[in-house]
Amino acid sequence: MTHLRIRLLRWEEFPPTAENDYPAEAIRGGDGFYYRARGVTLPITEYEFRTVTTNPFMYYFSTALKLHLRIERARAAQLTSYTDLPKRLRHCELLSPHKLELMRAAADYIEVLKGLTAEKGARAAPVD
Repeated sequence: MTHLRIRLLRWEEFPPTAENDYPAEAIRGGDGFYYRARGVTLPITEYEFRTVTTNPFMYYFSTALKLHLRIERARAAQLTSYTDLPKRLRHCELLSPHKLELMRAAADYIEVLKGLTAEKGARAAPVD
């Protein structure tokens, strides 16, 4: 296992954030190669393994950036239902402000829908 620090290659002085500077692991297993970052493990090719371990910087067309985007898509796919959204918002420090705003708006909308569904169910329930 190779421990990495994935970083945004900075042409200007951008401060490191949890979005662009985080730990990762490139793993050579008996049956293949894997990349683990931000709670997600992905299978990768030997080429990706060698490239990301020698160059862990994110910039246009880099392997680190491609793996970062695959990790982000996998993390988004882990959101299995809208009812998980409010619970997942507790871990929102990894989201950009724009994504966070959209997710909070969606969570508020879901709460309103849940309330309307509960009211409708209460009205439709038989009275003893």
